[in-house]
Amino acid sequence: MSGGQTAQAKGLTLPIGKHMPSPSAGWTGTIVRVIFGVIFGIDAYLKWLPGYRKTYVSQLKSVAHGQPSWLHSWFHFWINIQSSAPTLFAVLTGIAETSLALCLLLGMARRFGYTVGAIYSLLIWGVGEGFGGPYAAGSTDVGTGIVYALLFVTLLAFAPPARRERLSVDRFLVPRWHWWRFLAEPHAVDRVRGAPLVEPIVVAVNQPHTAGSSQLGEAAASHMDAPPAQNRGSAE
Repeated sequence: MSGGQTAQAKGLTLPIGKHMPSPSAGWTGTIVRVIFGVIFGIDAYLKWLPGYRKTYVSQLKSVAHGQPSWLHSWFHFWINIQSSAPTLFAVLTGIAETSLALCLLLGMARRFGYTVGAIYSLLIWGVGEGFGGPYAAGSTDVGTGIVYALLFVTLLAFAPPARRERLSVDRFLVPRWHWWRFLAEPHAVDRVRGAPLVEPIVVAVNQPHTAGSSQLGEAAASHMDAPPAQNRGSAE
């Protein structure tokens, strides 16, 4: 006898209409996502200041200064590309970080946003932060870009389905637009056809818990759990 059948046979009742408990349905992941979104929103706000656009190329050149010789071609490649239109690339950077901040704060298009965020953070770490270097005397860390990238990957790996994500736009868009799940659902099992759109609930019939029903239930449970008797005819 299964656990649910045993509980019902013993006269225990289950609450009607209660959502099944899940460790992913708590507030911890939502709080981490929102705090990360606030931090990314501050970064995006700084990118829209006039001073950032004016010093965009000079900041890249300062990062390239002091790098090892085998990385000079890498930084020269990016500096040459962005020097032709520094304002355009500065604006694109602001748009990218604003979009990622909205993705985190609103819980919208999480799969797409987390993936782009991880790639973007690695690009910022490898170009804008110079891989956190130069690694010489006095270096104190490896840069924030790699930390952001790992946090995006963590969110992508441990994000719950849209139906469990709190304070999320995806929770409302996935049931309405089935194609949205390809942008929202981080895990493949939630993107296949036939995946649940809402959280399953436990439905049980409340039965009165009386002494007689409890005794009958315990007798039935002990009878079901007892080993089968041997066939006397076969033994003889």
